[in-house]
This record gives sequence, C-alpha cells and structure tokens, in this order.
Amino acid sequence: MKNKKIQGIYNILSQVDGKVYIGQVHINKGHKRRFYEHITMLRGSYHYNKHLQNAWNKYGEANFVFDIIEEVENEMDLDACEQKWLDSTQEYHYNIQKIAGGSVLGQKRTLTEIAKLNIFNANKKRVWDDDAKKLLSNSLKGIKRDDAFKQKRREIMLGSKASEETRKKQSIALKGRIFSNETIEKMRKSAILRYKNKIVGVENVILYPYENGNSTSLIINKLK
Repeated sequence: MKNKKIQGIYNILSQVDGKVYIGQVHINKGHKRRFYEHITMLRGSYHYNKHLQNAWNKYGEANFVFDIIEEVENEMDLDACEQKWLDSTQEYHYNIQKIAGGSVLGQKRTLTEIAKLNIFNANKKRVWDDDAKKLLSNSLKGIKRDDAFKQKRREIMLGSKASEETRKKQSIALKGRIFSNETIEKMRKSAILRYKNKIVGVENVILYPYENGNSTSLIINKLK
C-alpha cells in the first residue's frame, strides 16, 4: 500500500562517500514522517548529528537516499536490529551514538553541553509566574538578530503548523489591532512572495488595504 506505515530500521545513504546514518522508526510514527523530520532538520542546518549535517552541506541533498533496510514486526526487537546494523556498518556510518535505542552511552559530552542540558531540563519543569515572564520579556527587548539567525529561524518555522488553540489565541490577540503603514507594507511584500511561490501562472498579485472597524485588513486580488 502506498501510504502504509513501516516499522523497522532505516538508513540515510550518501552516494558520494558511501557512508550511512542508521536509525529506527516505530509504527506509530511511520517511516515517511521520520524521513521528513530528518530532511527538515538537514535543510535547516540544525540536525543533531553534525557528521551527517556536514556531509549533507558538502555533497548536497540530491546525493542522499533514504531507505528502509529491514522491516521489524515486533517493536521489542527494534533495538537489537538497530544494534546489528550499527555494528555491521561501524567502519562507514555517520552515527555518533554507538548504542541502539537513543541511549547516550558511548557518546561523550563536554562540560558545556552537560550544563546546557541541565539548564534546559530545569526550565522544562519550571512554572513561570507573571513576574518571571515579564522579566524574561524585558531582558530580550532590544536584542538585534543578524540576517543569518533570522533566515535559520525562518527555515525552522517553514512547514510547522499551529494547533487550533494557538490559532484562536493569535486571532484574539490581533483583533482590534491597528497596524502601522510600515507593518502593512511588510505584510504586503511577504504575502506577494508567498502567493507567487504557490500559485502557478500568476503574473502579479496586488494587496488592497481597507478599513474594517478599528483594524486594517488586507484583500488579495489575483490579476489574470
């Protein structure tokens, strides 16, 4: 079946140097979704495996093949099967971790990485009150991000979908808001770019601002 989810062991093969990245995928996620996750991270240059990322940047996306190398029926056998492939390809794989199942065994961390991980885990459990949120917000104000940071952030966000709850919050927050002419112009240029990329055969797109109560909205008109 075309849309069948596959559980098992996969590899990401570089057709240039012959090296592979070995991984496992559970039936609940499916291989296509797992492949998409890897591709998204690699395209955004933030993949957690620096060896695979460096090879991807050097050789280009077109030189990598994603494939299932062994289907595994019982999920309890996934770790053993992955370990078998890690052992058999240890001379030419990109994997940093040598133990199957996502274990950190065999992976050495620097003191800086350990400190960052500890801070990250502590903040995940932290309950942020209003004062703490305000303090954090004020500390971030005025920080200027360079173009490289903005581009990387933009690539990370591409393809992400907000939940229904998040969309409702965004809608409520924008109601009654009055946009400046500068903001409207930025929105206009951004929308033109999106529609030109998505709509085939469109030669021009014009956005007309109009007043709707106290808010300024945008109408998109496609020229034929």
